[in-house]
Amino acid sequence: MNFLNAVAATCSFYPCIRDYAGTVRDTIFTETVINETPIKPARSSMENRIYDFKDLHDPCIIDDQTYTRDNISSVPIQGNKFTTYNLYSTNTTFPTACIYGTDGIYAMSLGTFMKSLMNGNCTTIPELDAEFYKNDYKTLKCDPWQLETLVNNGLASFDAIDRNMQSVATAVTSEMRRKGSYYHPQSYSAPPTFATGTVLRTTSCTKFDWVWLSFPLALIILTILLLCITCGKMLFDKSRVPVWKSSILPLLLAGHRLRDVAAAKDMDDMKANTEPLVVSLVQDERGWGFAIEDFKDKKKKRED
Repeated sequence: MNFLNAVAATCSFYPCIRDYAGTVRDTIFTETVINETPIKPARSSMENRIYDFKDLHDPCIIDDQTYTRDNISSVPIQGNKFTTYNLYSTNTTFPTACIYGTDGIYAMSLGTFMKSLMNGNCTTIPELDAEFYKNDYKTLKCDPWQLETLVNNGLASFDAIDRNMQSVATAVTSEMRRKGSYYHPQSYSAPPTFATGTVLRTTSCTKFDWVWLSFPLALIILTILLLCITCGKMLFDKSRVPVWKSSILPLLLAGHRLRDVAAAKDMDDMKANTEPLVVSLVQDERGWGFAIEDFKDKKKKRED
């Protein structure tokens, strides 16, 4: 296989405790690993041959109090459960709520699965002409097939292999976080349970600043008030002021002096009747109004 530029790399998977910090920005949730602590094998007793992978999560929060390895012994005994593990050849008792990790049966099952997934070999036909089939990676056969991904068509490197191994570890971690790492035969028939904790939810709220809304509100109220006054005046005015929306001319002609001129039924007739008029604004006992002073046609005739 020398003509295929084979490379060698040593990789290993190990259990660890990860602390994450999560943020939500523009509806996108992002997690960042802020701490990673490897876990060493531990036994609940010296007679137990199955090793668990558990350790104290440092720091640990119990009843809103923060504890570390230095003051973990000060956790109140009443109301808390404790578990003893043989860590670093020493029997150590920790609060159960502060122990993170996985049980030995789950770890053994996961190890068996990883061996079946990663253990294998890649071969090629030995009789092939090395010079002729140089860089022809179609002749490479791997079992299991996913090992071909590590070869990467002859572009394999330590960084590429490390990224692939990290992707596998991330996938296993995500599955453990989704389903948990505690194995118990009865748990598969039991109803689903909910994780306890504090949920922080972000919602959008609208705050009204009434100082900025005071002017448009006052303008709306004033407009409605003027409209009501206008409608009331039109309704109760004995002079029957006409209401026209397309022109202000009928309103200007309202009054007893120009009643005959404003009697036209449409705007074209009204404009034709008022075109030759020369009017002036006068005041009488009924109020202000326009009065006819002269006619433009007569004025032209006098000039002639």
